Amino acid sequence: MTLVVVAANPHFIVQVSDRRITAAAARVLSEESNKTIVWTTEGARFLVGYTGVAGTTDKIDTHFLLCELIQDCAPRASFDPFATIELVGAELGKVLQKRKPYRGVALEAKRLTVSFTGILYDDAGVGAPVHAQVSNFQRWGKPDEVRARSGFDVQHFEEPLGTPWPTLISAIGAWNVVTSEDYDRIGSLLVSGKPPRAVRDWMLSMLPEWALRAHGTVGLQASSVIVTADLNSPPRTRYHSSVNSPSIFEVSQVFTTPQICMAMVDPEITAGDEGGRPLAVPRVDPRRRCPCGSGKVYRLCHGPLRKD
Repeated sequence: MTLVVVAANPHFIVQVSDRRITAAAARVLSEESNKTIVWTTEGARFLVGYTGVAGTTDKIDTHFLLCELIQDCAPRASFDPFATIELVGAELGKVLQKRKPYRGVALEAKRLTVSFTGILYDDAGVGAPVHAQVSNFQRWGKPDEVRARSGFDVQHFEEPLGTPWPTLISAIGAWNVVTSEDYDRIGSLLVSGKPPRAVRDWMLSMLPEWALRAHGTVGLQASSVIVTADLNSPPRTRYHSSVNSPSIFEVSQVFTTPQICMAMVDPEITAGDEGGRPLAVPRVDPRRRCPCGSGKVYRLCHGPLRKD
């Protein structure tokens, strides 16, 4: 199980996901499993998140599979983003039925949902948000199915370019830990003119509470991404650690255009001296001592490293 929360308005998209993978009975398999992909394709940018099947066995790497499929399907779909998503759904159905080690997984453990939330740009660079969900056990407005279906449904929502777009808030995985009050709070931030980092920081502040409600299936390590409607503004990715860590784990990125098709999967930055200063520390009050042990206050130590 995992938790991926997406919040969007006409100006930006924010995605926050925890990094824990669990097996049956909430047994933790990993605290550092990336579940976020930034996909840049012809005329569009998407934030991709997923929940399910990952971690069922030590030979399954659903994250790598999704990066592979997006990269391979885009040229076959003539780089059309919606055709690519449809093709990814079709290929996922084949892989989970026929490819080792997925074909040996029980249907109850083969459930998978992938969300695609992005911005589609016209020739003038004007963006409009789009959202799609690929799933073999979930349909919007209906109860989750206990067992995975053999095929994947693809559902999508879009508005014509230039049409005023309402806010979107979506949660997959342990979606029921996000209450109606939480949705209302995120929605108020989206319509209030607050910058995207304010939405992201509030969602991150709720992660400990969401993890508590999830009874062990959601962790405190997290990744976040911000994409704006400005095509010239690059995605802003961030790793958020609840402990001192010598490493920073970045999200994966997939690029699919007629000029380039490539993927960077699970980039990791590690300090050269493991006994030295940690690269990532928990966020604290700017006036408190930095958790890294330097003796400096946070705002003069690791604090500036977290600024957007």
